[in-house]
Amino acid sequence: MNLLVTDIDCTLSVGETVSDEVIFACRALCDNGWQIMLATGRTLQSCKSHIRQIKALDTAIVYDGARVMCANSGEEILGFELSHSDALEILEYSWDSGLEIQITGDEIILCRESDVETLDFCRKTGLAYSLMNSPNITGKVFRVAYWGEQDAIRELELNLSNRFCKRFNITRGGDNFLDVLPVGISKGYALEQLIRMGYIQVSKITVAAGDHMNDFELLSYADISAVPHNCAPEILKLADIIMPSVEDNGFSFLARILINQ
Repeated sequence: MNLLVTDIDCTLSVGETVSDEVIFACRALCDNGWQIMLATGRTLQSCKSHIRQIKALDTAIVYDGARVMCANSGEEILGFELSHSDALEILEYSWDSGLEIQITGDEIILCRESDVETLDFCRKTGLAYSLMNSPNITGKVFRVAYWGEQDAIRELELNLSNRFCKRFNITRGGDNFLDVLPVGISKGYALEQLIRMGYIQVSKITVAAGDHMNDFELLSYADISAVPHNCAPEILKLADIIMPSVEDNGFSFLARILINQ
């Protein structure tokens, strides 16, 4: 079997609904001997509908690689946590950054009442959330993430990188998103471990599709990398296949190439 591993947002779809054209293309891929697996910054709960729509594998790389889970059972296959002390240090440093803060726990998001876009996303996708009034860490922590204006995101990325050097993986998940993960953890690392452990059987080629810096290691690991033409400039340099944008159903373009190769 060939394997296609894909990001969701700005690569496979916009929002919660995959277009009919892309759904048809994914099902054609499956009929032609391809397995499709999701690798996303989302939680499992917020990508289950995408898994169902495109008939992807039950195993999904979520939390930008900090976790791998089974969609049907909710079982954790791999998990890479931030220590409470590390997460609290990051949180205290960035509390007053002016950006929305999202702490990803065990299928729950910790945020503040003022983080309105985060709360709206949780309510739309049915994702559990808990409000915090001050820097406070309870339960498992897999990731600390931020959402806001592009310039503010880049400024915080620089400040966190300078402050914490190489203690964490600090990566942009989009122009308006920034993730702080355990050092060495990425979508690419998670995929590598799944194949090494035998959870994913690949007999031929592996193709990866993504659009931003949190896909860098995944695209680098794959035999063939596919990116939308309007992806991050650093990602475009990795492209073996350049797709139309997600708004133009670029994923169906990729599917046709893979079926006909």
